[in-house]
Amino acid sequence: MKKIILTALIFLCLNQAWSQVAIELTDTVINTLHIEKNSSIYIDSGEELPIATIITRPFLPLDSIIEQPGFYRTTAEKTFYVKFSIHNTKAAPVLYYYYPGKPYKQFQLFNIAPDGQLQKMVTSGLWSGFIPLQIPAGKTTSFLLQASQFYTSFNQVQSTLISPGHLPAFKNKMYRWMNEKKTAGILLSGMLLMMIIVTFLNYLVTKKIEFLYNCLYSLCMFFLIFLTAYLNAKPG
Repeated sequence: MKKIILTALIFLCLNQAWSQVAIELTDTVINTLHIEKNSSIYIDSGEELPIATIITRPFLPLDSIIEQPGFYRTTAEKTFYVKFSIHNTKAAPVLYYYYPGKPYKQFQLFNIAPDGQLQKMVTSGLWSGFIPLQIPAGKTTSFLLQASQFYTSFNQVQSTLISPGHLPAFKNKMYRWMNEKKTAGILLSGMLLMMIIVTFLNYLVTKKIEFLYNCLYSLCMFFLIFLTAYLNAKPG
């Protein structure tokens, strides 16, 4: 067991050293655009108001409120709304992906029509959390995001536009630390699988019950570590 732990620590150290010399991806305004300063938020603190009423409520600037201590404890398990507008100065429609942060229990995006009516947009099946937005040429389009989050140690609410060509690079940069955990988890899972086989064979040969207990314990640890590593960076 000590050899397994030592091997895993050496692997993690080597992996960390590699990540420190890896080339950093540089975001530009062309590729990503953070619009928190142009976004506002309203938190429905248990009132469960109709969506048509929410749009008339006073919204707060998103960029300032997300910096307040305890903000994510306030929004945990509650429904909140993020309102933002996008102006397309080009002569052709523009496609962006909107990223609202993580991790979300559910979200629904609405298009705010010029008369104030809310038009529900298709967001079902977007497990990755990146919502496609088609902005008409020369138009200003307003949106309202209805969402609720799970409460974790890495909650994040943001308002970011990403160009389609930059989306794979954005995902790689965001999930890179998860990929390191995934590699280490799969390595440990392989070691545990070998322990399961060895202890089970020992039980068959010796009939000693402690080998069976050891095998079952290793099996539980295998499923725990393997599923945690496999499901990392898989929002669906």
